[in-house]
Amino acid sequence: MTKRLSNRYGKIMILFGILIMVPMVVVFFDNSQIKYLYSFILPGVISIILGVLICKDFKKAENNSIFSANLKNSTMLVLFSWFYCFLLGALPLWLGGQLNPIQALFESVSGYTTTGLTVVIPSQTPLIYLAHQIFMQYCGGFGVVLMFIMIIKDQSAVTLYTAEGHQDKLLPNIQKTARLIFITYNLLIIIGTGGFYILGMDVFDALCNSITSLFTAGYSIKDIGISYYNSTAVYLFSMILMILGSINTGVLLMIFQGKFKIVKKITELKFMFFLIVLLGSISTVVLWFSSNLGFFNSILTGFYNVISSLSTTGNYNYDIRILPPFVLQVMIICMLLGGCAGSTTGGLKLSRIVILLKTMYNSLIMKTSSSRRVLSISWNTASGKKIIENETIKETISYIGFYFLVMLIGANLLTITANCSLMEGFFEFASALSSFGVTIGITGPNTNNLTLIVEMIGMILGRLEIYILLIGGNYFYKAISKKIKYQIEQKKNI
Repeated sequence: MTKRLSNRYGKIMILFGILIMVPMVVVFFDNSQIKYLYSFILPGVISIILGVLICKDFKKAENNSIFSANLKNSTMLVLFSWFYCFLLGALPLWLGGQLNPIQALFESVSGYTTTGLTVVIPSQTPLIYLAHQIFMQYCGGFGVVLMFIMIIKDQSAVTLYTAEGHQDKLLPNIQKTARLIFITYNLLIIIGTGGFYILGMDVFDALCNSITSLFTAGYSIKDIGISYYNSTAVYLFSMILMILGSINTGVLLMIFQGKFKIVKKITELKFMFFLIVLLGSISTVVLWFSSNLGFFNSILTGFYNVISSLSTTGNYNYDIRILPPFVLQVMIICMLLGGCAGSTTGGLKLSRIVILLKTMYNSLIMKTSSSRRVLSISWNTASGKKIIENETIKETISYIGFYFLVMLIGANLLTITANCSLMEGFFEFASALSSFGVTIGITGPNTNNLTLIVEMIGMILGRLEIYILLIGGNYFYKAISKKIKYQIEQKKNI
């Protein structure tokens, strides 16, 4: 491992050691939280010290390196960053006596993956730990590696940026791109906080709801979520933020620049609004005829559920356990689809769905047409019209296949570990895999550890995306095998 690579691991540990202590600012507003400071200071200081030592002592790591290529280094660094965050984020909750180790790890994974499934009861949780949950989602919404990229200055940043799953290079320089994304979303958070405050929330509630709505995260500091506020205006404003969080960052910037003629042509964005109108209308009709909500509340609830599910936020304004089964099925479809690529949403991403549908349509045309010419697949993006290459089509179809295979396995595992129906298992695992974060009643303070572990695996696969874990696992397996083989040969030579 080179000095530079070793330094990156050390710098990540220093950065996250600092970030883990940020929730301590709550003490300035509530002195009663002082007694919990040790649970943040201890892991934060230890992480910083270890990071400093690793940055200084790189020679041993260099001699024992099992990774060489830059792509491998970047993939492993991305995986290290996320898993280190998961472990570090769990420590305050465990050290503070709030949760057992598995529950604390579950809460950390849910936070950093912006899923929002939780085993804590907000009304029974100290304020500093609620702030910790929200801040984990804040960091996870940006992407932990993207936050690191903002402070490093070398060519590896490009590989790291791509390895974490980011597609758009908004500016020629990756560091400037990362900072532009950071500034854009923070400005939106400020606007969102101001909006919720005007609508009657206090500053802390407004900030938390702004972060969780914009980063499509779903954590709430209230036991019944955003429905606690029971305000149509709050629901409508939350819907706007969730939609903004579902839009590609580059497209968001174009909207702010007033480039509406270009924006309205973007295929993925048009498809998203088509789904919102179609599925929202269907849900409204079903709710109107099968519940006592009334026409207006049926519209509000129908569209709110669709937007919350499609954006994989997980906010809700109505108890989902008493929704009609058909509406639940619509929600499952939406959460699995997700929002636009390059947004803060989970799920498959609509870009993949568009590619799949266009491929299916072209296959049908070729079979029903006497012409044997090859039909190209194209779509409009923020940077203009693009032709989709065959390799991209193959990767997309392969990924969707992997995704639903994981979905099927996970749902069935939940029926075993949680002793639930297959429908409940599908909803709960889809909620974890897509980062939706709403429970149908399976996940809570009394959920068993095996169920939590299955859901954690789903959340990690959904946030990091399946391929990077498969690639990283393959690199690690080959590197370890090579190291073992080398050791065996050395012993034979002796």
